Amino acid sequence: MDSMRTTGMVQELDTILRTSKRRDFLKLAAMGGMALFFPPVLTGCGSDVVTNPGDPEEFTMGSAAGPLNFVNAYAQLMLDFYSRMAGYSLYSPNSSFPISGMTQQERSLIGNLIDQKGGTFLSLSTLTPHNVRVSGSLLFHFETVDFTNRDSIMPLAATLEDLGVAAVNGLMTSSVKNSTDLALLAQIASNWARHAAMINDMNDIHANGVTGLRSSFVRTVNGQGLDAVTSASDALATIQPYFINTLSITGA
Repeated sequence: MDSMRTTGMVQELDTILRTSKRRDFLKLAAMGGMALFFPPVLTGCGSDVVTNPGDPEEFTMGSAAGPLNFVNAYAQLMLDFYSRMAGYSLYSPNSSFPISGMTQQERSLIGNLIDQKGGTFLSLSTLTPHNVRVSGSLLFHFETVDFTNRDSIMPLAATLEDLGVAAVNGLMTSSVKNSTDLALLAQIASNWARHAAMINDMNDIHANGVTGLRSSFVRTVNGQGLDAVTSASDALATIQPYFINTLSITGA
């Protein structure tokens, strides 16, 4: 792929990931046909009773599409998680946030995260050259999470955010060689790192007050000041319990 095409794709991704208003995101969704992708993600936010095991998904890390498909699946997981937190559906917006202990400011920030996670999913589904689309039947369940209680959901949010950044970093250092794909994943890693810092800051403020200890940056870097790196296989071991589908990784 020539450099002009690469630059255009990265600029378009950056525009999508910087979408800050829900109405703008839904406009993008309609333009991109996201309603075709989202029903399993956003409309299944009620019961966690498993009536369909979903299709198995295999991510081949030695292929062009495998790493990006894995990030696509991770983005869908995060979108489903935050949508449950917000009580938000693509077809029936609801900003009630029935969460004990969550402030209005936190609710607003989570609303923006929904837009951002949706932007990642949209970009991976439409902007990459490898037909990056996991099957439209990814299903999720969070049976151990109480979505009415801040103390149940926010620690998990921090874990998933930090792990997502580390997993994308791992893919960039081991599985992805194509410069276009590296540029796309670098944009996503930067975007998700901001999400991780924000969630960790929210948790620090909740625990210690506005003027208390803020250590979100320290928790996400190593002794050399570099972001954490983890393999897709290790990340999958943590997130598999939240997928109804059975996911697997080959060629890592």
